[in-house]
Amino acid sequence: MLVGRTGELERLREFVDGTAERGGSLIVRGPAGIGKTTLIDRVLSTLGPDVEIVRSSGIPSEVRVPFAGLSELLAPLLGRCGDPTAPPRDPHEKALANGGGRGG
Repeated sequence: MLVGRTGELERLREFVDGTAERGGSLIVRGPAGIGKTTLIDRVLSTLGPDVEIVRSSGIPSEVRVPFAGLSELLAPLLGRCGDPTAPPRDPHEKALANGGGRGG
C-alpha cells in the first residue's frame, strides 16, 4: 500500500495513459529511498502485455561517465539497429558505441 502517494500515482498514470499509441519518455528524479521505483512499478503493473517498457537507473558512481544512463537505456535495443560492426554514421551512434574508435 502506498500511503500518501495518490497525487504522484495519478500524475504517473496520466503520463502512461495512451503511451502505447503515442510513445513517450519520462525521467523520475529524487533522493535515494523515497519510493521512485515503487511508484513506477505500481503504475507499470497496470499496463497490458503489448506495451514495451525500456528503463534504466542512474547510480552515483556513473555521474561523470558521459552517456552512461543513455547507454544503459538503449543497450537492449542495439540489436534492432542494423549491422553492429558497421562504423557509426553520426555522433549519436559514436556516443553509444561500446568501446572502440575515438570520440570526435
